[in-house]
Amino acid sequence: MSSASERRVLLEVSTVGEGQVRLAGSPVTFATRHATCALLWLCVADGARIPVSELASALWPTAAESRLARRTATMTWQIRRALGDAGRLVVRTPDALRVDPSLVAVDLLEARFAAQVAHAASAPVPTEAAAVLAAEHCTPFAEMAWVQELMATNRRLLLP
Repeated sequence: MSSASERRVLLEVSTVGEGQVRLAGSPVTFATRHATCALLWLCVADGARIPVSELASALWPTAAESRLARRTATMTWQIRRALGDAGRLVVRTPDALRVDPSLVAVDLLEARFAAQVAHAASAPVPTEAAAVLAAEHCTPFAEMAWVQELMATNRRLLLP
């Protein structure tokens, strides 16, 4: 799992436990739980676009529809503000958000890649990758569907 050391990485994301974001080696703190959750989700999506409607309804399930656009805009601003110049990695279109993965390393994605390579070679999953896959991830957000799906995928990757 050394791909992060083989390329230039600006943002390091660990989803193990509560999750942690490091920018140029320093921890990043976000203004709200929603901003933290959204950034972790976007980073795990590995460059895929997540519809704003999906993010908003997951983050604020009881909020009035009329308030979701403003809340999403504020959350996006909070993420970009916390990331400073690296905020450019958060790409917003009118209907979706994504994180440009080119300068981002996510421990979980690296572990999944290592497991997939091992499966393709009919080899055991490397110990370090297996430890990451077996861990609890994004624990403050464990009730969210995207985290439950993440955990289910990890369990499948640990099967021989």
